[in-house]
Parts: sequence; structure tokens; C-alpha cells
Amino acid sequence: EFNLKYRVYEESESFPAVLIGFNTQGKGKYDEINERYDQKAMGLYLVASRNWNAIGNLGFHIGINKNDMEGQDKDINLFFGFDKEINRSFSLLAEYNFARNDDEIKDSNGIDLREGRGIFNLGVRWSATDNLMLEFNFNDTFKNIKYLDEDSLPVKSRVREVKIIYFEQF
Repeated sequence: EFNLKYRVYEESESFPAVLIGFNTQGKGKYDEINERYDQKAMGLYLVASRNWNAIGNLGFHIGINKNDMEGQDKDINLFFGFDKEINRSFSLLAEYNFARNDDEIKDSNGIDLREGRGIFNLGVRWSATDNLMLEFNFNDTFKNIKYLDEDSLPVKSRVREVKIIYFEQF
């Protein structure tokens, strides 16, 4: 899987930054039956972001995406989020995905695995060094997604995720 993004326009005092990207990596477990991740990958997306200095960085982001790769639902989707820097090392993250393109997913028995409420994710990021970050995420806090237990019965559950992020600029 990969995530490619390009900033089309740098943020200015009067206009937000604009970014276009393509992401094939979904979130959560990979579902072998439906051949996709629990949370659908963004696919092609466009995002506008604006940041302010409010006792540390405060950023708001809004975007639109379309993913024709995973599942049958090919609707255009909307999402938004924010990040708030607590200090130089820690940031809080939140995002809400309307999941308009992710409401037609069923298990092998035909049981609907989505509640239709959208997906709300929360996280905290620690910048350990200039190039290394650790991120702890609590995905699907509204329990929109049902998972199959060991008896193949649908159950609701939140997903916890840890990311190790290393980056270099060139």
C-alpha cells in the first residue's frame, strides 16, 4: 500500500493550504471476505488546511475523497479533522469521516457491518525526535463498524492503533 500527496498551494494569511493525494492504505484489520480494510482507504482525495498559532499550533482540515478500489459503494465522501499542539512534543488529533462511501459492507451471511453514523477517530502524537513520532489512535469511537468474533457473530468494538512514523525531507 502507499500514500502519495502533493501540496498544490502553500497556506497564506488569506487562503488555506491545498493538498491532493492518493492513499491505498485503509485502517484497522484486513477483511479477507470483502477484500478490504475495516475503514476504507481514502483513494483520491483533496484537502484544505488552515493553521493558527493559539498557544501552540491549531490546525483545521476539511476534505473530499473518492475510492473506487474497495467495496461496491463508490459515493463521494467528506471528512474533517483538527490537530492541537499541546507542547513541542505532544499533539491531540481528531477526525470525523462521514463514511458516505462505506455503507454497503456485509459479512458472509449478508449481515450489514455498518451503522451509518460515520467514523470518529481520536489520537495523541508524541514527537520523540525531529524525525521520529509515535502515535496512539482510538479509531471508531462511535462504534460504527461491527467486527466478526470467533463464532462469526457481529460485535461492536473500538480499534486501538499504534504508529511509528519516521520521515526525512529531501
